[in-house]
Amino acid sequence: HAERVQQLVDELLALGWEDDFSLTNLLSQMEHRLRELKDFEATFAEMEKASEEFSLLLKEYFRFLLNFKEKFEVSPEKLDEIETRLSLIDNLKRKYGSSISEILNYLTQARQEYQLLSRSEEKGSEIEEKISKLRKEYQAKATLLSQERKKFGVNFSRIVEKEIKSLGMTRAQFKVRFSSKKISSEATLPDKGWDDLEFMISPNPGEDSKPLRRIASGGELSRLMLALKVIGKSSVEKNKTLIFDEIDSGIGGKTAEAVALKLAQLAHDHQVICVTHLPQIAVAAPHHYLIEKKVKGGRTFTQVKSLSLEERVKEIARLMAGSHLTATALKNAREMILTHHPLL
Repeated sequence: HAERVQQLVDELLALGWEDDFSLTNLLSQMEHRLRELKDFEATFAEMEKASEEFSLLLKEYFRFLLNFKEKFEVSPEKLDEIETRLSLIDNLKRKYGSSISEILNYLTQARQEYQLLSRSEEKGSEIEEKISKLRKEYQAKATLLSQERKKFGVNFSRIVEKEIKSLGMTRAQFKVRFSSKKISSEATLPDKGWDDLEFMISPNPGEDSKPLRRIASGGELSRLMLALKVIGKSSVEKNKTLIFDEIDSGIGGKTAEAVALKLAQLAHDHQVICVTHLPQIAVAAPHHYLIEKKVKGGRTFTQVKSLSLEERVKEIARLMAGSHLTATALKNAREMILTHHPLL
């Protein structure tokens, strides 16, 4: 608006002061004629006086305009600068607020956010340093842990082989295979180190070692699990329920007695349930349940029955001699039970 103001002031000065036909020039001519008229008619004296007063007022008015022009007048360069600044303010209003105060509020908020971001960058650098330090510590400890595990793995394999050989797997070979975990990022670093380990077993000479989970024989798997439980019984939480099925597959005699002994050891701290067809294993248990299939009303169902001492003697004798029970078989069965449980 500065350019328009300057233009209007110039026009007012031209009309009232600077042109040949300006108000001041015309008023001066009027005063000259009024003075002459006064000499002829006294009544014009008052008009002359009013004209002089008006002339003084008009001069004061134009003096104000001249002073204003002197103060307000700016160079074209200054006007361009002002216009540029005003255009910038208009752009700021469109983006950040409809008034100067809103723009200033936005500026204050932006500065605060910038300070937060600056501090965040500093904090980020500190965090990176801590991460780098922790990464080195993790690598050192994980390396040491892996070395100790591999040392223990060799000794552990010997202990397991000794146990499973006493359980009838005389030719089996056991080992612990180590591999490294796939770590996608530092956020997924495993808290127990980077080792993946798997129990491997070769049941017979010449066979490749396979993961424990891929053993085909249920009996071999049961005996191996029994060996592992016996080895680790001191570290396993007590009062667990352990179930063994087909643990007697392919064994008998002294091996069956060894299996029974180890099951009894586990039973001191845990509830052990074992499904067996061997009398050597069945007599070691303090409780004996008979599982039978029955047919009733054209439907087959399974019956589980808790046996008394006499019923148990007969069942052990049946396991030894078959369905034709003899006095000798019954006597041997009773002796076997009482050997394990003398207080019955």
